[in-house]
Formats: sequence, C-alpha cells, structure tokens
Amino acid sequence: MQKIKQIKIPILSIVIASLIYITLPIVVFFIGWLKKYISIPLCILLIYSILLFIKSTKSQLSEKFITLDKKIIIFILLILLLWVYLSGIGGFWVQRWDQNARNAVLRDLIDYSWPVIFPETGNALVYYFIFWMIPALVGKLFGWCAANITLLIWSYLGIILIMLLLCYFLKLDSFKKVITFVTILIFWGGLSFIIWALMDAIGWHYFGLGVGYGWTDLISDYKNLPYGYQFTPNTGLIKWVFNQTIVPWIITCIYLIRRGNIREYAFIGLLMLPYGPIPFIGLFLLMIADAIIYLKQNNIIQLIKESISLCNILSIISIVPIFYLFFKCNVAANGGVENGGFGLYVPLSDFTLKRIFVLLLFYIEEFGLFAILIYKNFKKNNLFWAVIVSLILIPNFKIGIGHDFCMRACIPALFILMTMVIEQFNKIYDETIKIKLNTILLIIALTFASLNTIGDYLVDIKTIRTTHQFPYKEDNVITFSHRPVYNDPEIFYTINFLAPNPEDTIFFKYLSR
Repeated sequence: MQKIKQIKIPILSIVIASLIYITLPIVVFFIGWLKKYISIPLCILLIYSILLFIKSTKSQLSEKFITLDKKIIIFILLILLLWVYLSGIGGFWVQRWDQNARNAVLRDLIDYSWPVIFPETGNALVYYFIFWMIPALVGKLFGWCAANITLLIWSYLGIILIMLLLCYFLKLDSFKKVITFVTILIFWGGLSFIIWALMDAIGWHYFGLGVGYGWTDLISDYKNLPYGYQFTPNTGLIKWVFNQTIVPWIITCIYLIRRGNIREYAFIGLLMLPYGPIPFIGLFLLMIADAIIYLKQNNIIQLIKESISLCNILSIISIVPIFYLFFKCNVAANGGVENGGFGLYVPLSDFTLKRIFVLLLFYIEEFGLFAILIYKNFKKNNLFWAVIVSLILIPNFKIGIGHDFCMRACIPALFILMTMVIEQFNKIYDETIKIKLNTILLIIALTFASLNTIGDYLVDIKTIRTTHQFPYKEDNVITFSHRPVYNDPEIFYTINFLAPNPEDTIFFKYLSR
C-alpha cells in the first residue's frame, strides 16, 4: 500500500505569517501617510510589539504542529481558491453593488499620491482601506489590472491563513473534520432565507430569487423606515465587505488560540482596528467579558498588571492615536452630520410590538437556534455566553448612518459561534458524544442556512445571463475625486469615504505628510 504523504506545519510559523500579513499593510500606511519622524518610530514600536508577542507565544506553541495529508491540503486549497474567485474580489466574477465604492477606493489609492487629498475638491479619502495597501502599491507600479490580481491573491492568502489557524484550534486531523469545516465556513449564515419566504406568506413583502439576509430591510415600521437588522453570512461578507472581514477573521482565530492571555489582548485586538473599527468593537466586547471572568478569580490589581504588559502598551501607542485621529476625520463616524456618531439604533420610544417581534425573530434565525442546538455541550463555556450576549446587544446600536454597526460588529462573535458548531461535529467524529436529535436538527438548520449562499450564487448566474456580461463589474463610481462630501446627486454614501477640510484636522495638520 502506498504511504500517504503528510505535511507537518508548525503553528508558530502560521501565527508569525499571519502577523506579517496583518502588519505589513499597516506599515505601508504609516510610511505613505505620516511624516517620517512619526512613521519610522511607530513602525519600530509596532514591529517590536510583534517580537514581544512572538516571544510570549513561542514557549507554548513552538512544539505544536498541524499535520494533514498532502492530498487533503491540495483539495481544500482548490476549494478555497474557487470560493475567493466566486466572491468577485478583483472583478473576475460577479461583483456586488458595494464594490462600486470599493473599486473607486482602490483606484484612488493607485491614481493619487499618498495621503490621498483630491485637488478637485480638497476632500481627503478617509476610510478603513488598509486591506488595499499592498494591491494599491502594486497598482502604482504596474497598473489597475495588476492591482486587482494582487487583491485576489492577497485575499486568498488571508483565507489560507484562516484555514490553517482553525485547523490547529479545532484539531482538524482527519478528512471528515476538514471537509466539515470548509463546508460550514463557506455556507455559514442564519436562517434568513426561510424567514424571507415566511414574510411573503404573511404578506409583509415579496419572496424571489436572491439572498434573504436583508429581509428586515423590506419591512417598514410605522414611520415607513426599514427595520434594517442584518447579520451577513460568510460568503456574503467576502462578496460585499472583504476588506473588513478577512483580517478580522484571522485576528479572531489568533484570539481563540491565545484566549486568556490578558497581557496580549490589546496587541491582538488593536491589530483589527485599522482594518475595521466596527468589527474591532465586536471583539472588544468579548475581551471585556474575558476580563470580567478573570476578575472572578483574581483581583483588579492583578488584572491591571496583566493588562499593562509592554506588548500591550507598545501596540496602544503605535496604533490607537494614529487611527483614532485618522478615522475621526470621517464625517459619518464623528457625528458631523445628522444621525452620525454612536448611539441607539432605534429610540426606545419607537419599539412597537411589531419591531419587538421582528427583532426576536431575527435573534432566533441568526444565532438563537444554533445556540439552543449546541447549548448542552457549551453551557459551561463562558465564551459561548459572551458571544450570545454580544449578539443580542449589537443590533440595538449604530455608528454613523445606516445599520453597518449591526452588520459588522457581529463578525467576530458569529465566527466564533461557527467554530463552536464545528466543534460539535468534531466531538461526534471523535465519538465523545453520540448523534442525537439536536445534531440532526443542527444538520437541518445548517442545510437551510446554506440557502443564503446558494441564493447568492444563483443571483450571480442570473446577473451574467441578464446583463450578458462576464465578468460583471460594479464600477460606476470610478473615483471620489470630484464628489462632494454632502448631497452628492448620484450617490448617498460619500460621507463614509470623504473628509472635508482635512487641513483643519489634527491628523492632516500635524501628522500627515
């Protein structure tokens, strides 16, 4: 019998590769946007904090490995490559509407000098565009097409890192476990497709071909405003907002591997901030829960001592001031326009019985049912409860306009809930638990949840058929160079990407090149 070749990968090497993947674009931003006497020290501090983190983890991870069959790895890599390709990243398949703005961001990062301040209007480009730093750099050297190819490859590398990190954390040591993981990763989401059909049945809105995770957008309250609750499935996330999804997933994986090490929490969490301030808040809530749990066994002095490690302090110094001041330039985030800033998503006075019903239904279909079905095996897991509480709280708050906070702050918690569902199947494969009714119901629930992703791909096929275009690109915005911050006649979301009068802000007046 031919011996199956196995590949043995040190988990420490994967963690280091992940840190390089995350921090390299941040370093590029520092160099491209900040004065030299600011950027160079910050780069040194950030790199030194990484070295401290590696030193801290080395003793615990240096002898640990991922061991997988070579054929399994090749098979999974091909599936993940297809998944990333079908996301539309780079414009080689079918893109979603949101890519209009994202393509414009990448093009402006390529076409304009850094920091990007448009001479046509004097507005600055202010957004969490760190994920595009490497593709934009390639684009400056080799053009638009090269930038998009790089974006696709860069995204794929991030997904590979997620796979490897979870292979270690979830102990995916067999073909069955790996296939289960990849299947759930791709098709993970809520039961919103079914609820969408139910809403049509009771006459609240129509049901048609498409994705169901925006079903609450089609129901209006007594003020004729959409309810707007949404947790986006995994495939939907990389189709719509890959720039604030892939790195937060990687960091969530690192958090799971290093959970409980408070002296590393600021370092781990703050690496997410440049890529997505909103997902960062979602992870921060879980870390706060960990701190509360820590206090049950230790006093507050011990918690403070653990928290003020050199690794944490250096990451705070190198990341928080710069990105706080940079993002603060953004009008939608700082409350510079009506409904901007942070606050309740809906005033308490507007909570009608219908809204309460919709919100409870949203809770059940997005995470409640899954939580009930895995409750028996995770009821003593503090993280399980932290995830559930955060997912209950998140839809009730907002940052800026719209419901982006609801859609994106949930990313870490939903990802962790997904890993718990995968763990449930791993325990069955390891024969530590038996297949019971809750497992059968879990399989049925996951099958229904997969309809969102299937619907996404059916929309892709329909788009190609009806538009007679392949690939289909959403690239109508082109550039933000000539667009006003307020009241653009063509697009309503310019305030999410532009900062007026940047010369009057602390960041652009004192810190930027």
